[in-house]
Amino acid sequence: MSTKIILVVDDEPSSLKVLVAYLERTEENYDIIQAMDGETCLRIASEKDPDLIIIDWVMPGISGIEVINRLKSNKKTENIPVIICTGFMTSSEDLSTAFQARAIDYLRKPYDMIELIARVRSVISLADSYKKIRIQRDELKKKNEELELAQSRIQTLSGLLPICASCKKIRDDKGYWQEVEDYIGASTKVEFSHGICPGCKKEIFPDFLEHKKIDDGNSKPFLCASCGRIKDDKGNWQDTENHIPDSEMSEFIHGICPDCLREIYPDLPKHK
Repeated sequence: MSTKIILVVDDEPSSLKVLVAYLERTEENYDIIQAMDGETCLRIASEKDPDLIIIDWVMPGISGIEVINRLKSNKKTENIPVIICTGFMTSSEDLSTAFQARAIDYLRKPYDMIELIARVRSVISLADSYKKIRIQRDELKKKNEELELAQSRIQTLSGLLPICASCKKIRDDKGYWQEVEDYIGASTKVEFSHGICPGCKKEIFPDFLEHKKIDDGNSKPFLCASCGRIKDDKGNWQDTENHIPDSEMSEFIHGICPDCLREIYPDLPKHK
């Protein structure tokens, strides 16, 4: 458990000394910071972010109530719990005023050590619980925002998308034109595996895909245009291109062998 920081504020040195002495007698080993006026309290609270502030009500300059009001109006210090102490403002109306200012507890002077220590422990424990709730709430809020963003992107994808009839680029919601893969990849978690569709295979490699052996045995042998190997009658690829005269190159059907096709397009599925 981390050491808790307690900021104690009182303009009377003797009262401040007693308060610090009582807190030092506990087993918790608090890190105690002292201040003797409201302005110093506000500055230290902003810099140190203490786990608890114990402050006197009546002080010169700004009162303890005014300090609480200013702490609670500052986003940086609004969640610091404050116990207010007084030996004069002890009526029920004073108690109501303290709680309306969002003091978390109220102590009367002179201090009772057992009561003081019990209240401090209780407030710090309660503040820890509130802090955990705030962290969980913030995490939930962040996840909800991420979910809303994802839903918005899904709605965009499921609606009408402006797409170029020529290059097929998509215009995003900011007016930029992107490749289809880039747009979908940025809007979802989809990853792409590139290959060649049957129609494009026929267009790019017509001889390779359309070549069929003729029953009369007069079909031309198949020559890979990439590696130069020849497909023999048994379907095996032979490294014989170096033995073929240039004058006879026209006697071959030129295409791409399966090995070269997979090397050029590694994502291409294997076909039997």
